[in-house]
Amino acid sequence: MSGAQALVSICVPAYNAERWLAEALESALRQTYRDFELVIADNASTDATVEIARSFDDPRIRVET
Repeated sequence: MSGAQALVSICVPAYNAERWLAEALESALRQTYRDFELVIADNASTDATVEIARSFDDPRIRVET
């Protein structure tokens, strides 16, 4: 959130979620409410979960590994 504090945090816990993660993140980003941060908490995935999460170019997204 470039300097501003988000009013709402959407937390997405993820473990080997490459199959569903992109669709879930796209859905969250399409919401009409805009004042949120999207936190993806990876739990040591062994698939492409982290790479998929980091592939989204949106300042509201934060990836925690």
